Amino acid sequence: MAEKNKGGRPSKYGGVDLEQVSKLAKAGWTDQEMADFFEVDISTWHRWKGKHSSFRESLRDWKKEADQRVERSLYESALGYVSYEIVEELTAGNGLTRLRERGETFTPEDWDDAKSFFDNTCAYCGDSNSKLTKDHFVPLSKGGKLEFGNVLPCCQRCNSSKKDRIFADWYPNCSGYSEERLKKIEEYLADCRQLLEEENTFDPSLVVTKKITRKNPPNPNSIRYWLNNRMPDVYKDRQTVDANVNGDLSITSALEMGRARAAKRDKPED
Repeated sequence: MAEKNKGGRPSKYGGVDLEQVSKLAKAGWTDQEMADFFEVDISTWHRWKGKHSSFRESLRDWKKEADQRVERSLYESALGYVSYEIVEELTAGNGLTRLRERGETFTPEDWDDAKSFFDNTCAYCGDSNSKLTKDHFVPLSKGGKLEFGNVLPCCQRCNSSKKDRIFADWYPNCSGYSEERLKKIEEYLADCRQLLEEENTFDPSLVVTKKITRKNPPNPNSIRYWLNNRMPDVYKDRQTVDANVNGDLSITSALEMGRARAAKRDKPED
């Protein structure tokens, strides 16, 4: 049965999502902010706390968790701590690293792959003794480009013979023509097309590329705040010769006083 106020109206308390209250309290929300979130007056919120002990105690515990996290952060800041940064970058997960981001359409790696595919011989005649040159399968004058999939390793003799002629017109009459090499050329061009399609359609994903370790030194403000509040009789508003221009206790003085107190505690009694 829904709870009713004195005037007979149903109380909004029955409709409050306690799981949501828990999340807000642990996130550091104040009573006023939570009351506004649930669209009730702050007086109503406090009345609920007074009337429902389980709600009051749970709220207190949830707030305490938030306070403890802040306290722990302040403590770590005062002492200094090590943090780790994970760097993620977009990358082509299929391993096709062809430096396209540099605007290169035919990279040194592409050239090495092409020569390796043809066993470091001329793709057209199989010559393994001559210096290999880059031949445009589709000539530049016919719309071809210096790009992956349009460059084949070629000996100087075949390059001079082919010039800007169309492959289908030139190769059957080439002195080095071979059915076996023709099939290998077709295989290479087909592989290039497939790789390019994969590069163009592959959805890159974020992957971890490096992990950075950072050493964060003690924070002077955190030290001063901690000591002033935890040991006010010793440190609060204390002036020392080593104080800074604002009159606050310096880190050096705080540490020296701390060491002195520790030494005094550890000294055996007579």
